[in-house]
Amino acid sequence: MNKCEYPGCKKAAQETFALVPLCKWHCDAIKEETQLYYGNLSPKYKIHRPMYCKIARLIPWSQVSRKEVTL
Repeated sequence: MNKCEYPGCKKAAQETFALVPLCKWHCDAIKEETQLYYGNLSPKYKIHRPMYCKIARLIPWSQVSRKEVTL
């Protein structure tokens, strides 16, 4: 893996989230955000998943990358 794909991050990627290379900090933060989001039934991505929204366009199966929704 090369560098973390989170916007503005220059750390080395150590893990992936939905096939997106991320540093450990961003991967852990997005995993935690995901757990919090799915514990809440609200579909408001921008409010509940701001970190995920920043990489959603890079995830092949994301509705954002398929242009089914816009953020």
